[in-house]
Amino acid sequence: MTFENILEAVLEGKEFEEVKAMLDSHIEDMMESTHYSVEIDTEHEVLTVKTLENLTIQSTTVPLGTIEGIEFGDEEMTIHTEMGTELYVEGSASELIELATEISFEVFKIRGII
Repeated sequence: MTFENILEAVLEGKEFEEVKAMLDSHIEDMMESTHYSVEIDTEHEVLTVKTLENLTIQSTTVPLGTIEGIEFGDEEMTIHTEMGTELYVEGSASELIELATEISFEVFKIRGII
């Protein structure tokens, strides 16, 4: 169930109880899962990882230049910084590889390697 499905049901004129049940199901799904958002701000040279868990957003921002390593697991990766901060992100292998490549490229640019 996605929010788009719920919006579509509202626009189609579904009964209130049916839409409410869809929304309740969506909220329950959201509370049982963790969602990650990663933003690379090249203008300010920072990386921000936002985590949505139990309908609570946690945001951590670190300077790109302080990233010293990226460690991969099966469907997760941990970004390590010089300050000891560890940023954890879950996703598919292809998403994580693409993200790690993007981060590495920006870090290399900041450090003058490329």
